[in-house]
Amino acid sequence: MINAKNVLAPLCIVAAAFFVSACDDEEPTGENRVQEDPICGGTSGSQLIMINRLGWARILEDGVAAGLNIDDHVSLGSDAEGCNKSDFTGVDGSEGVDNEFARSLLPVLESLGGIAVEGLIQNAINEGDLLMGVLLENVDSLVDDDCVHATVLRASGVPTLGTNNLLEPGQTFDRSEIIEPVRVEGLAIEGGHLVVGPVDVQLPLFVFDVFIDITARNSLLEFYLNPDGSAEGVLSGGVDVEEIAAIAEGRNDIGALETAIPLAVRAAADVRDEDGRCSRISVGLEFGATNAFLFDTPPVDEGADETPAEP
Repeated sequence: MINAKNVLAPLCIVAAAFFVSACDDEEPTGENRVQEDPICGGTSGSQLIMINRLGWARILEDGVAAGLNIDDHVSLGSDAEGCNKSDFTGVDGSEGVDNEFARSLLPVLESLGGIAVEGLIQNAINEGDLLMGVLLENVDSLVDDDCVHATVLRASGVPTLGTNNLLEPGQTFDRSEIIEPVRVEGLAIEGGHLVVGPVDVQLPLFVFDVFIDITARNSLLEFYLNPDGSAEGVLSGGVDVEEIAAIAEGRNDIGALETAIPLAVRAAADVRDEDGRCSRISVGLEFGATNAFLFDTPPVDEGADETPAEP
């Protein structure tokens, strides 16, 4: 896992649907960054990576959770910078993982039947209504490549499913005009590891019988790429607590939850916003992805790849 400052880009990105926007003025540092002067020559191949599975990043054991460090801070639970909330340890042993939603709200909402995502979102993906992808270009290798370009896009088409009820690999899709594609240049893949962000991401959720979008701000998307173009990864970002509180307020059909949820989410804020206020709660989602193609892009040469390091 890596933290937010290790992947900052001197860019401003605007998109819609799944990926929304990203802006940052800090200098790029560390690995997987957008390089200051990328030199990407040649006519290397491309690879479309389509998200085919999406679910909550959960607490795995006491003090350990899936997710990423989105605020570049390690909090022990007693410091103001971390909003007096303790961070988790990642599955790889990294410190500072932010995922307060999984601790404070997700168990309560699921126990009451108030929230769902996996089944409904999976259906939307499988039916072709939510085909989200990242097109990697200038690809010499999906294992180690010091300069690739990533375009976030929506695709269209009628997908076929495998026996695992997920999108089959190797399908070809059209580009969708629902959103304008967003291109980020000069990213690096190291050991099959790629991080994109920070970006604002809209997450479609089904809460109390209503389909809504919540925005996870300053999100990081971490990919562990396989040589065949499939991938696993995690998305972490901060959601404004007032955005979640507004879902419950005014809902007189949910009883005591109308007041309990706003109180709980406001108390659970663990991420500061741009004004320094503890106004966001960290959220994590795990995803899987498969290889695919667009009609106008050549495939990457798989013969150049080696087996990537284990996440």
